[in-house]
Amino acid sequence: MSIAFRKVWRDLWKNKGRTVLVVLSIAVGVLALGMITASNTLMKRQMSMAQAASRPSNVILFLSGLVDDETVHSLARLPEVVDAEGGTAMSIRWKLIQTSPFVRARETAAILREAGLAPKAEPVAELAPAGELTDWLPFLTQWRDAKSGDLAAVGHFPNLAHWAESLAFGEARGRVVLKAAGVIALEVPQSGALLGNCELFWLSSPALLP
Repeated sequence: MSIAFRKVWRDLWKNKGRTVLVVLSIAVGVLALGMITASNTLMKRQMSMAQAASRPSNVILFLSGLVDDETVHSLARLPEVVDAEGGTAMSIRWKLIQTSPFVRARETAAILREAGLAPKAEPVAELAPAGELTDWLPFLTQWRDAKSGDLAAVGHFPNLAHWAESLAFGEARGRVVLKAAGVIALEVPQSGALLGNCELFWLSSPALLP
């Protein structure tokens, strides 16, 4: 046995406590490294399996105009396609938000403005619960004729639902239900009377909003 080996052995033997701590530390480090490596491998495998189980889209088509259910079904019937699913994406920006002077309505308008959906929000008395559509129509007509852009109105139920029905159908029928935080979107005609000539193209409940 060489002198160097005998010296090392004697030092280890004399410092048994320190030797045991070093061995345990190395063992714990090796065990922790092995657990991290095994966990990483298992996580990658599980993520790959979850991704495959979700059946992710291989192709995403962006189409403009009207895409109905029949169009989606016709795509799904193609022999190269396993399944097809339709969706709608909209980019919402307004030039102005008009809001009821009531506190909660003004707070909602402020949230929309701070989210960058409009540069300005202003309270108007016509959008209060006691407001009348006929009092607000002159402003809406002037806004339309000036081609000022998209406009948002924050008001109360059932007023806004009745207003939307009057603009779309010519009268309030009580069939449109607008819950709190719901959204109704109307497209106004480029000219002529507004009542009964607007197109209602979006009615969304709060549950469908992000």
